[in-house]
Amino acid sequence: MAGFLLLGTSFACDAENLQERLQQAIMRQSGRGERQAAREAAKASHGRTGLPPPIVAALDLIAESDAVFIVKKDKKKDRIYSGFNFAAMLTTKTIWLGRGIEDLDLWIEEIASGSFMNRESYQVRRPDGVNEELTPWLTRQIASRTLTAEEPAERSDADARAEDDAEGPLRSSSRAATTNGEKR
Repeated sequence: MAGFLLLGTSFACDAENLQERLQQAIMRQSGRGERQAAREAAKASHGRTGLPPPIVAALDLIAESDAVFIVKKDKKKDRIYSGFNFAAMLTTKTIWLGRGIEDLDLWIEEIASGSFMNRESYQVRRPDGVNEELTPWLTRQIASRTLTAEEPAERSDADARAEDDAEGPLRSSSRAATTNGEKR
């Protein structure tokens, strides 16, 4: 009986130890889940977190494109990229060389226009087989892309301000010319 009691006490200690180990395992697993979610979020952003939204939008346009992107290595060799891989290359180039660039036009000129190694312009082979430089192609793609829900309101506000600025002197002169409904 004493042996059985001793065995029962030892089992109780193991049960507590087991409970403690299970709790630690649960904590490790929940930490893994959070780390996995963070890794998946970083992967989904393609490493573009922290870049200005207009640049991210341009990289997304490139990544989603059906075009083929060509980087001239030398006179005999070209390196061919899919849209996704070319966007990844430009993202890396932006992180290394374009730190602090916030303006889309400056980013296109400094980062997306061509290779800094041999000063060759990046080329795009459109799905119709025509080759052209990346800069005009990207500028057209950005201009023709569909707007998000917030952008039409921003653009219409900007357009309204531009109209007011353009018509400002005419309106003020026509208002000044009339007083109480009478023309001067």
